[in-house]
Amino acid sequence: MKNTLNVLSVRVFGVIAILAIFIFSAATCSGQSFKSVEELKAFLDKQPDNSPDKPIKISMEANELMFPKIMDVLNSAGKYVSLNLSGNTLTTIPDCTYYDEDNEKGCEMLVSVTIPNSVISIGEGAFGGCTRLSAINVDPSNNAYSSLNGVLYNKNKTVLIHYPVEKTGSTFTIPNIKELALFT
Repeated sequence: MKNTLNVLSVRVFGVIAILAIFIFSAATCSGQSFKSVEELKAFLDKQPDNSPDKPIKISMEANELMFPKIMDVLNSAGKYVSLNLSGNTLTTIPDCTYYDEDNEKGCEMLVSVTIPNSVISIGEGAFGGCTRLSAINVDPSNNAYSSLNGVLYNKNKTVLIHYPVEKTGSTFTIPNIKELALFT
């Protein structure tokens, strides 16, 4: 009886350990969430080098003033990132957000970006220089913008705003749009 209880407790402990590992790995795969650029920088500095097909998933509450700093951190860290902009404080993604004119360099480490429902304005060239960008996703409840297969449109998909440079596929069918507003 004692041996049976010992074997049973070892098995239960093993199952609990496996579940803990699974839950931890699922949590880390879903991404890290940050509220400050400093936290983001400290985290990215500790991460090993990666490839565009295995970006680090980041969720960040951002506002308009943080964008240049976020770009600087992403470029200086040298890690490929999938960025989910969260929170309700971000209303505008400014012109040339990810482009550093002084160094003639864009945010080369940004693989994908998710735009929250609070954004009502995206500036011209907002994603210019994002040479690894393969998808722009928009929260479905956003009232101004939408995305389809990683391509950015206005809400009604009548204006094509940005086609990501690294989007895969050999063909692209432009939906029934009224205007092309492609910003580079």
